[in-house]
Amino acid sequence: MFNPDLDDEESTPNGSKVDHSTAGAQWVYRELRKFGAAQGIGEFFGQMPGLCIASHTAKA
Repeated sequence: MFNPDLDDEESTPNGSKVDHSTAGAQWVYRELRKFGAAQGIGEFFGQMPGLCIASHTAKA
């Protein structure tokens, strides 16, 4: 059974790793860039928190 809440250390049933930091950053970027799009600042609203999420949980 697939569990979307697995940690990075855990594997899915097919053996692949779950990359939460990239998935979370992409989701935040796609959702938040919609805000302020008319003023031309939508990309900023999506990029800043997305980068924070990706870099905060990234492995060195």
